[in-house]
Amino acid sequence: MQAQYRVTALSAIEGVRTAAEELTSAPTSSAVLASLSARLHRLRGTAGSYGLAEVSRLAAESEERVARWISDPALEPDERAAAISRLACALEVAVMKR
Repeated sequence: MQAQYRVTALSAIEGVRTAAEELTSAPTSSAVLASLSARLHRLRGTAGSYGLAEVSRLAAESEERVARWISDPALEPDERAAAISRLACALEVAVMKR
């Protein structure tokens, strides 16, 4: 993996962490969820292009979960911030393993 992409990926993961913090106070915010979904979509595609299959897989699974949250605001609102925080940690580990 190119060092430049590692920096880009870690920056994207910081954005995921920021979304987790925002979800703590606004777990049903459509703006936060839409932004998170777009960020995960970009991360999934870019990571796949650079051969980071685990990062791409994690982002794809989470993108699907966020889509369910968007379509059903009552689904797991109390779990959202923690789930996205755990995702950020898992993504970081996957990036640093490479």
